[in-house]
Amino acid sequence: MSLSNDALVFALGYLNGPRAKLSFGGEGAQMAITPRARAALDELLAKGYVEIAAPSDQIPGREHYQGVARDPHIGQLAREAGIDPFGKETRWTTFEKIAEPESPAPSL
Repeated sequence: MSLSNDALVFALGYLNGPRAKLSFGGEGAQMAITPRARAALDELLAKGYVEIAAPSDQIPGREHYQGVARDPHIGQLAREAGIDPFGKETRWTTFEKIAEPESPAPSL
């Protein structure tokens, strides 16, 4: 089974194996997943390397994911694809700060 380089990089960084968990978003979140990272996460879900996890908190709208043990494992796929986990191709933005809404100007 092949995965895109983006999916491999995302999995190596966040969801490499069954003990790895990732939660983000929801009410009051200050960071949001980027479109590129969302596409990588969606690919990992579709190919069975990630699953939706039980919530570990009660924040409305928060997303929870967990890595899955699969053969071939993410590390092996990354090696076969020639990905250097410390190389430049692995350095892209996965989460970005959510812009603060502008507050109304105080009335004088």
